[in-house]
Amino acid sequence: MNYTVTHCRMLSASIKEITVTGAPAAPQSAHAGAHFKWLIAPSGEWRHYSTVELGDSAEGRFTFAIRLSDDSPSSQYLRSLAAGDQVQLEGPFNTFNYPLDTRTGRDIAIAGGIGITPLTGILRHLTALERSAHLHYFARSVDDAAYAEDLRSLLQDRMNLHLSGQRPAIHQVLADLCAEDRLYVCGPAAMLSDILSHAESAGLPRDRIHLEVFNVARDEGARGFTVEAADSAVSIEVGPDQTLLEALEAAGLDPISDCRRGECGVCALDVLEGDVEHRDFIMSEQEAACSARIYPCVSRAKSPRLKLAI
Repeated sequence: MNYTVTHCRMLSASIKEITVTGAPAAPQSAHAGAHFKWLIAPSGEWRHYSTVELGDSAEGRFTFAIRLSDDSPSSQYLRSLAAGDQVQLEGPFNTFNYPLDTRTGRDIAIAGGIGITPLTGILRHLTALERSAHLHYFARSVDDAAYAEDLRSLLQDRMNLHLSGQRPAIHQVLADLCAEDRLYVCGPAAMLSDILSHAESAGLPRDRIHLEVFNVARDEGARGFTVEAADSAVSIEVGPDQTLLEALEAAGLDPISDCRRGECGVCALDVLEGDVEHRDFIMSEQEAACSARIYPCVSRAKSPRLKLAI
């Protein structure tokens, strides 16, 4: 779907806000925390960016805040965009399926850097429902804390900004976490792993953690392995520099996928033989230990060979 860029501004030296207008969002996918897939024109690749929802937004108008890097082709493309340019987006999509009718426990949001973007709409939505959500916002500096003042106005003393050099650990922030609470999390993979580990030790059920992850890093120490696709009767070599999902696609198979970050669960495949190194953000440690399922966008084989139902 084509959209028109209507407004751009730099929120900091490395964060660009872009507003686009186009077709209204489908009602079933437009709830708070949604993201769109952007086509990066020079490369033909798609990138996921969440919408910012802090003020009243006109139908068919969407705002994004995107962190740019100096050496990324996608960042170079986004940095070049100006009002009047045409962009191609797909969506919205949403992995934040959270309860709206509960009154027990607390709503606690944790953002790492630009991970604040999907949480803006969630916090605004929860506030409108008169649920006293709390926010812990981790950022490098005040300049890097996009929308901090807007969120302070929305949440008052329920917003805590944690800057580099004075950040508490996750177990300190969530020291009083209980099984009735709900977490809404978006940030780097390492932060999410710390949160999931602490939440499990505190007895918080996995289905009460609503998350989105970004910048999933490639594993420099990854090793290749062999996959037997049982249903397709083919054997596939997965290289150390590619994901299992990429290898399946390169072999001509057509696995269903969406987020490619191990958070949505769409790409799940049944494991018939072999051991899995689980890297997703879906299963608990106990589920992973006995699971016969793999999320090929991020997880790999522990054993030299896997047999999958595909």
